[in-house]
Amino acid sequence: MLELAVLGLLVDTDLHGYELKKRITELLGPWSSVSFGSLYPALARLERGGHVTSTAEAASQPGRPTPMSGSLGAELAAYRTRSQPRASGRRARKVYAITDDGRATLRALVDDHTGDDRAFALRVAFCRLLDPSARLALFRRRRESVAERLAHRDAAPTSTDRYRSRLLEFQDDRLLRELAWLDDLIAAEVAGDHNPGDDPALAPTGGNPR
Repeated sequence: MLELAVLGLLVDTDLHGYELKKRITELLGPWSSVSFGSLYPALARLERGGHVTSTAEAASQPGRPTPMSGSLGAELAAYRTRSQPRASGRRARKVYAITDDGRATLRALVDDHTGDDRAFALRVAFCRLLDPSARLALFRRRRESVAERLAHRDAAPTSTDRYRSRLLEFQDDRLLRELAWLDDLIAAEVAGDHNPGDDPALAPTGGNPR
């Protein structure tokens, strides 16, 4: 799931680790947190696998030109960092960018049929990368799963504990809301009302292809 979030965010723009952590936390919601202890090993795995590349922001010294990375986002981030005072001994931050292999892997991850609720939420966040038929299949599978969970809850005995009963009511209401939301998504796909930003090609945001 973490690899899916990283690759999905890097499709839009190149980012350094701190900004990636911030955006992933925002994407997963207030009850989910990503630590640097899990993020950086994931980035290292993706880089070893050829799915992302990295460029050091502090690759230059005063009076010396910085080698071009081929990525507009990485160059802008490096320029901003060079324009600010740097404390001595501070480690250079890396700016990460997705590769062509990373784009192919991302599409496969978004089209995966497994995972929990958070994994599905991430797939929805990046489902513009799928073609319409794959998006429709994704939404329909989820709707079937939610409907089954609701049917199971209806068949379960009613709790005599007041607080547990109120919690179950809250969970049922959330499932009903998700069912209605999925119906809206499915109706929009069937009607051909697609996002103007749909980009199955996963084109890079700037610079040379990696």
